[in-house]
Amino acid sequence: MSLPTSLQEFIATRSSVHLIALASVLTLVAFLILRSLATKRLDDTIPLYTPQGDYKKRWSYDNPHALREAYSQNRNSLFKIWTSQGHWLALPARYLDELKMQPDTKFPSALQSFFLGPYLWPVEKWKLDYVHKGLHKDLNKHLPSMFADARDGANTMTPVEFPECKDWTPIKVHPTVLRLVSKINTKLLIGNGLEKNKEWIDISASYTKNIFLSSAKLRVFHPVFRPVVQYFIPELRDVWRCNRRAKELLAPILAEKIKQERDQDYKKPVDSIEWIRDDASDPKDKNDSHLHAILQLILGALSVNTTSQLITNCIYNLATYPEYTIILRDEAKAALVEAGGEWTMDSMAKLEKTDSFIKETLRHAGHLTLTFQREAKTTLTLKDGTQIPAGSTVFFPTNAVNFDVTLYPSPERFEPLRFYNLRHTSPGNEKKFQLTSITAEQMQFGMGRHACPGRAIASHQVKLILAYLLDKYDFKLKEGQGRPKTVLFQTNQFPDPQGEILFRARR
Repeated sequence: MSLPTSLQEFIATRSSVHLIALASVLTLVAFLILRSLATKRLDDTIPLYTPQGDYKKRWSYDNPHALREAYSQNRNSLFKIWTSQGHWLALPARYLDELKMQPDTKFPSALQSFFLGPYLWPVEKWKLDYVHKGLHKDLNKHLPSMFADARDGANTMTPVEFPECKDWTPIKVHPTVLRLVSKINTKLLIGNGLEKNKEWIDISASYTKNIFLSSAKLRVFHPVFRPVVQYFIPELRDVWRCNRRAKELLAPILAEKIKQERDQDYKKPVDSIEWIRDDASDPKDKNDSHLHAILQLILGALSVNTTSQLITNCIYNLATYPEYTIILRDEAKAALVEAGGEWTMDSMAKLEKTDSFIKETLRHAGHLTLTFQREAKTTLTLKDGTQIPAGSTVFFPTNAVNFDVTLYPSPERFEPLRFYNLRHTSPGNEKKFQLTSITAEQMQFGMGRHACPGRAIASHQVKLILAYLLDKYDFKLKEGQGRPKTVLFQTNQFPDPQGEILFRARR
C-alpha cells in the first residue's frame, strides 16, 4: 500500500505525540471490532503455560524470567505460551535433531515474519534469502583472507575509536564499539573503501536499532491497521531513508564492478556483493543497486549488532571482574609471542580462557532469549507422534536452557572459566564447549539450516578486539556504580547503550 507523496511528506513531519494519539484511537476501534471475533489458537491438546502476574507485560519487560518459569515446568515437553505475535510453541531439546534440517518449504525461518519484513524492505520476500545463501556458500571458504582483514582492522581502527586515555576516562562503550565493528565489518564484507565513508558507517550503526524498534512498534497494532500506522513510526521512516541513501552509495561501486568485468585481466574480488551477484537467480538482480543496498544493510544489521553487543558485554564484565583481565592478558601475551608477534587463526585457537570468558558472557546475556524460530507451513508429525500444527511458530527457549541448574551448576553465577574447565574435564571435550559450538545445550547461534554462518569470523573478531584492548588499557567501574544493566524488551537483551566504563592506557 502506498500514499501520495504529499501525504507522506505531511506524515513525516508529525511528532510522536500524533503516533500516540493515533495508536489510542486505533486500539479502541480494534478492540470494539475484534472483541467478538474468535481468536485463532493452536491445538488445545498442547498445554498452555501462563506466567504468573501480568503475563503480557512480563513478555515485553521480563521475558527471560517468564521463559525460565515456563521451561522449568515443561523441560521435556512441547508447550505453548502467549507472545505479542500470538501463541507460540516452545520446543524441548529432544526434538531439535529431528527438526533442524527440515526443508524451508515445510519449516522456514520465522525471522522475516517476526520483523514484518514487507514494511521494512520493499523487495520480494524470497530475494532476502540471497544473503543467507551467499554467506553459507562463500563466507567460511574465504575465512583465512577475512581473518587477515579483521586483524588489520582491529589493529588500525580500534585506536581511532578508543582515545589514548592517559588518566581514567569514562567511555560510553556500546556506541564506541558499534562504530568500530561497523567499520571492520564493512571492510570485511563490502570493501571498496566504503569503511572510510562516514555516512555509510552512520547508517550501518543505526540501522539495526531502527529495524528492531520499527517492527516492535508495528507489532503493537492489529495487521489491519499496519498499512496506515507505518507512516507514523519515525524509526520506520528512517529505515526507508537509509534504504534510499544506501542505494545511492552502492550504485557507483556496482557500476565500477560492471566496468572492471570487461577487462580481460579482471579478477573477481572477495566480497559479499560478489557472493550475492553470483547467487542471484534472477539476472535483473545481479546489478540492482536498490536490492543490493537492502541486502547489505540487512547483512550489516545481523553481523554488526550481535558482535558489538557481545564485545560491549565482555568489556562490562572485564570491568566488573578485574582479576580476569590479568588472566586473559597473560594468555594473550603468551599466545602472541609464540605466534611471532602477529595473530593467526591458529594462535587465536589457543585463547581457551578468553574463549570461555566470551562464551560465559554470551550465556548470561545473549542477544535473543530464544532461537531456532521456525514456521510450520504444514502439520509436522514427529517420530513419537507429537504434532506441530500447520501455521504455528515454534522456538527454542535458549536463555532458559542457559540457566538450567541440571546443565550448569550455580547458573546465576558468572564463572568466566566455566567452559574452559568443561573442555578439560575429559579428552573428548576439547571441541564441545567452544564459543562457536552448537549443541542442544548451546543454541546462541541457532541450529540446522539457519544456524549463524558467520559465527567463526565473529568469534575471531571479538577476540582480536578484546586482545587489543587488554593489551592497551586497564578497565574499572565508575566509583560507587555496579555493572551497567541489561535492557530487556520482548525477546531482546541489550547492553545498556548509555553505560560508561573507565579506561586508562596501561603504563
